[in-house]
Amino acid sequence: MAGVFGISLNKDCWEELKWGTSLLQPTRGDSGGGFSIFNKGKIQKATNLGLIRPFFDEKAREDPTIQEGQTAIGGVWIRNEQPILREGAGQEPFSIAGNVKIANREEIEEKFPYLGGSDLEICAGLASQGENPVERFENVFQNVKGRFGLVMLTPDGVFACRDPLGFKPLAIGRNKKEGGCAVATESAVLPEIGMELVREVQRGEIIEINSTGFNTLKKILPEKKPEVAALCGFEFGYYAGPASIFEEIAVGEARFNMGTILAQKYGVEADISSPFLLSGVQACEGYEFISKIPILNTWQYNSQFGRSFLDILKQGRKERGKGKLIPIEWVIRAFKRIIMVDDSIVEANQLMMRLFRIAALIRRFHPELEEKIPLHLRIACPPKIKACPLEVPLRYTEDLFATNNTREEMRRKLGVASLEFNTVEDYLKSLEKAQSEEKKKENPLKPEKEICMCCFTGEDLISKYFK
Repeated sequence: MAGVFGISLNKDCWEELKWGTSLLQPTRGDSGGGFSIFNKGKIQKATNLGLIRPFFDEKAREDPTIQEGQTAIGGVWIRNEQPILREGAGQEPFSIAGNVKIANREEIEEKFPYLGGSDLEICAGLASQGENPVERFENVFQNVKGRFGLVMLTPDGVFACRDPLGFKPLAIGRNKKEGGCAVATESAVLPEIGMELVREVQRGEIIEINSTGFNTLKKILPEKKPEVAALCGFEFGYYAGPASIFEEIAVGEARFNMGTILAQKYGVEADISSPFLLSGVQACEGYEFISKIPILNTWQYNSQFGRSFLDILKQGRKERGKGKLIPIEWVIRAFKRIIMVDDSIVEANQLMMRLFRIAALIRRFHPELEEKIPLHLRIACPPKIKACPLEVPLRYTEDLFATNNTREEMRRKLGVASLEFNTVEDYLKSLEKAQSEEKKKENPLKPEKEICMCCFTGEDLISKYFK
């Protein structure tokens, strides 16, 4: 997983670049980040491990003139450094950042044996063969099967593109009063830098952004089934921040809807409902709205650990999970019947550990219950039964909790009195209900043609979309 940002203003863009890039880290990648800015007639690039906002301040102190650029791109990552800068050999320099996962690396490396490195480096190598931004992006479109949202900085400006199936978000924002335009993986970033969300970069679209707005330079869609989209279904349940909007679907509202359905279909008596922080919050709010069972937080959240999903190593994910949530004991002492609500179950290692801690506290404070622990679990997403080949970090199907266990086996291993998930159908209904009114009227969502649900249905993504 990664996040990208690009901006063009009619004034210095440093502050907007700093915040636009930094605000992507909590959801898209906190291993590191960087930027490229066009200043003094050249592209200046810098990257750093860890949280990126203090790094911007450090670079500004080292060289105050770096803040004078008006066009720039930024990127955050969990695995591979970005942005990448390409210059020299008589070529116009360019810098590129991306949210990329290539599914046909072997095919590309056989065709271009001199290309290697990260998926973004392969995209940069393909782009290097073009003479202008459109040709550079075209080379990526022609050779890459997978998902990509790319931003490119050249001496001429900022350019962006999104893969033909539109797997991941890439939102466009504009400041109509003061001028300026930006693109970002999370639409929620845009208002924080004075931009109003306009729309997504469309599937297969190549755009130029400038201080007055943006222009479509080209659109490249598959010859076969050009109408088919594949918006990542897991974006709505987990990846995206709750304040973001993806293809006119409000992410937080979709999760709220998921919670309302869970309450309507799988209600149970309890004293309180409680979310797993942070991605279970909106679903739990929806559950409370219908069930009228009050929400009470059972966890102290330690933000320094970040999203456990963002660590590429299983052990790293366990370490993050261990310190991120600490039970608030007085809540469990006061209330013994608890419904826990979470976004999804992937490998279940951390979820199991946290549920065991809550169950142990219930036993400790309410010994009269003996082994009949009234702890229930509701999950917003359907069971995740197939690993996604376009996911970063990559999981394996055999490691998924729902792949290896029946519903009853999952319930027993998690130690809960009941366990329920949303169905695929109900999950998609939640998305449909969260569309903007304009989209409902003009271009309503067609889930079967527009949402990729392969990780929930068990379909093979590569066969479905690339063969």
